[in-house]
Amino acid sequence: MLLAEQKVVFAWLFDVKQTLSYSQRLHQREDFESAIKSRPIIEKWLALHLQPNNHHMARLGIVISKRIVPKAISRNGLKRLIREEFRIQNCQKSINLVFRLRSNVLKEEKVEFRRTLSSIIAKARMREV
Repeated sequence: MLLAEQKVVFAWLFDVKQTLSYSQRLHQREDFESAIKSRPIIEKWLALHLQPNNHHMARLGIVISKRIVPKAISRNGLKRLIREEFRIQNCQKSINLVFRLRSNVLKEEKVEFRRTLSSIIAKARMREV
């Protein structure tokens, strides 16, 4: 009896989608350009540009240049980290957030990079746009 209940709980836990929906991401070039014109919050690796929107939710955009991070697997890993931190922080304001990577993140610096991500998103949540 207990085993069947455990299977239901585990099935429920693993069926949860932990991704951003289409509406939570920036897609249009104009959205990126207008956000990047705003004054950024600058940290060691990142610049975060904020712009108000009319969508009643925070939307995420990520810019990682091939010049800064040459390997695609590294760029995709960094994007994954940024998306995950954005999803966990759950910013409720109706703003567009565009993260722009300023320098490469080494493997040894990933933990510090995650802390920086958390702090920069917290600053964005407190900042008036």
